[in-house]
Amino acid sequence: MELVGREGETREVRALLRTQRVVTLWGPGGIGKTSLARAVAGASASELPPVFVALAAARNARDLHAVVAGALDLGSAAARTEEEDVARLGRALAARGRVLVVLDNVEQIVAEAAHAVAEWSALAPETRFVVTSRTLLGISNEAAYELLPLRLDAGSGASDAVRLLELRARAVRPSFEADAATLAGIAARIEDIPLAIELAAARLAIMSASQLLERLGDRLGVLGREHGGAERRQRTMRSTIEWSWSLLSDDERRALAELSVTRGFDLGAALAIVSGAALGLVGALRSQSLLATVAGEPPRFYLLDTIREFATQALPDVARAADERHSAFYGGRAAEWVTRLSVDSDEAALHALGLESENLVAVVERFCAAPRQSMAAHALHAIVGLEIVLLARGAPLALVDLVPGV
Repeated sequence: MELVGREGETREVRALLRTQRVVTLWGPGGIGKTSLARAVAGASASELPPVFVALAAARNARDLHAVVAGALDLGSAAARTEEEDVARLGRALAARGRVLVVLDNVEQIVAEAAHAVAEWSALAPETRFVVTSRTLLGISNEAAYELLPLRLDAGSGASDAVRLLELRARAVRPSFEADAATLAGIAARIEDIPLAIELAAARLAIMSASQLLERLGDRLGVLGREHGGAERRQRTMRSTIEWSWSLLSDDERRALAELSVTRGFDLGAALAIVSGAALGLVGALRSQSLLATVAGEPPRFYLLDTIREFATQALPDVARAADERHSAFYGGRAAEWVTRLSVDSDEAALHALGLESENLVAVVERFCAAPRQSMAAHALHAIVGLEIVLLARGAPLALVDLVPGV
């Protein structure tokens, strides 16, 4: 199947391979890591003959070694230790000379893969490795390449996500037609994630683009139709996220559910909202592709909406408890920033209010949906902060206009 978009990513990864011996393509499920690895392998075949190793079913070091041995056409070996297996495979790779080994889907055996790749790259210096995983290997010679949602085509300015959606929709319904704005709206609601686009396009076999857009408030439900050509763990958006969820510890699951109430956050917010050891848990979730970052200092994190929805549904009581901590934190910050503005017109405070406007809206919406006395002051502080932001942006609204019906 044609790979739409990712031309720039393919060039970038190939360039990395000229100087790096191990490149890990990492990112959340459904983002297109395997497709990109195949594209890189195909484009590099004349320089680096590829060996593709599918490891989704591997569960331990023995599985890893057996699948790699099969891909290298090695015969079965007598019973031996894991270290002997690793050394045998390293020698076989060294004998191949220049070769590109793609180790696809290693997140469930990341420790075993990290050990093996470190040994193999030492034993076979001409071998290049591309690893796809939701978690980095964490070895010293690893070059990390984070794969993000589809982006604009630099040449045409067109959205690769919209191109992919339209192409796949016409594959299931040749007469399909839709205006660009509606297609862009669909792509935006599913966050330009390739698997989500494939699943959405399948729905367009039986509904119009506008009908699909209207129903995307329930992304996990609408994107529940199985994508038959995929591994079972990636046949729906829910099964894709469930796979990542299954690899988390209980503390990490709880932290993800707590952070699902945010609309972007920094470490200070995480320390206030997460009930466990926030610093370590944020690091762990980030390393497993469940938190994305926004460029800037200090780092700012966010959850993809599909991951947010899944975590909230998986642990609803945990998320509800985090709601109060979220409202208290952002209500308090809004009050602080408003005070600073009233005293000395602090531009940094105005910037902070704008940056956190989505979190302030969440505080207000939460209070309006279920008014509680304990949340009233937080909601009021959030409303005042939002009014200042809107007025600064030239929107002449009164406080009551921010919360219709209240």
